[in-house]
Amino acid sequence: MYLSDQIAAFLNKMSLKEVPHYVRSGAKHSILDCLGVMVAGANETTSRLITEFEKNSKPSGEATIIAKGIKASPLLQVLSAENISSMAGISLAVLN
Repeated sequence: MYLSDQIAAFLNKMSLKEVPHYVRSGAKHSILDCLGVMVAGANETTSRLITEFEKNSKPSGEATIIAKGIKASPLLQVLSAENISSMAGISLAVLN
């Protein structure tokens, strides 16, 4: 059994009541931060270029590009606007 399978099995048996408040609070903060970073970087030049590339390549697949509402192959999703915008957003956060 892989480590990821063991972790998934452990978490599957766990109740939310068993998770300390500070862990839940930290997780919520991290999720909101991630979403904010995606939004902040969504209009960066690199994000727009990659989104246009994906649209022009007539993407189809199971991976959703959240910020743009389009589907892409998992390979193209790795280069998606959300992933690039996350990096761009992190850069913006570091620079400010």
